[in-house]
Amino acid sequence: MNGFLLGRKLFSTYSKFFLSQKILTVIFGLGFYSLFGFDGVIYGLVLSYVPYIWILIKEFSTTKLNFSLVKSRKGFIINNYGMNISGAVGGQIDKIIIAPILGFELLGNYSLAMQFLVIMLLLPTIIFKYLLTQDSSGQKTGNLKKISLLASIGIAAFGIIILPMLIPIVFPQFIDTTIAIQILSVAVIPATIGTFYESKLLSLEKGKFPIISKSLGIITVIFGFLILGPIYGMVGLSITILASSFIETIFIVIATKTMNLKIR
Repeated sequence: MNGFLLGRKLFSTYSKFFLSQKILTVIFGLGFYSLFGFDGVIYGLVLSYVPYIWILIKEFSTTKLNFSLVKSRKGFIINNYGMNISGAVGGQIDKIIIAPILGFELLGNYSLAMQFLVIMLLLPTIIFKYLLTQDSSGQKTGNLKKISLLASIGIAAFGIIILPMLIPIVFPQFIDTTIAIQILSVAVIPATIGTFYESKLLSLEKGKFPIISKSLGIITVIFGFLILGPIYGMVGLSITILASSFIETIFIVIATKTMNLKIR
């Protein structure tokens, strides 16, 4: 449903439903947890999507089902599903490797550092959702991309210069993550650039290239963690994540250039 709202460029409605779902997740999750234990959290998560039923009912009442469209778009659907799978694998494979091989202490430091990276990546995540709708309709977004790139550089600078000053104050027990966060901050820049090209490719239904890009990133993480992790610890893990981000972006840029596509 979120994809539907974004595709229709209903950004205000998307924001309302998105925030409502997150708020209901907390309310239902805590409420059902107190009643049914851990299983209740799952029920709460499911019920948090109840507001989207209104959109389903409205669309089914005004739109005729056409299953032939599924057949004509099966390649794009499969690629999209593949992207979701690769994203889920990429989000968990790092923790699966770290815990048994490098220990839970390093996993704790790594998790904190990654939380900072996730926050810094909010900008490219939001920009990507907007760019995809604009690229799909052939709109020019050059100015927005320039502003986004400058903003990503500013965010990276903040992570390199300011965060190392704040971490010892706010998280004194995680001082070891300081250098790692500085390294990870640089990843915001290639990640932002990658969204420009990924959006263009997906708008043209060229989903196989983003899948290959994500797969290369996962492979880089696996080998980097196994090789650099035991030797350099947090620094090795951070360098691996940064290298993964650069490799994903470089591949997707080359793929776009190969097809003579212009990022406007």
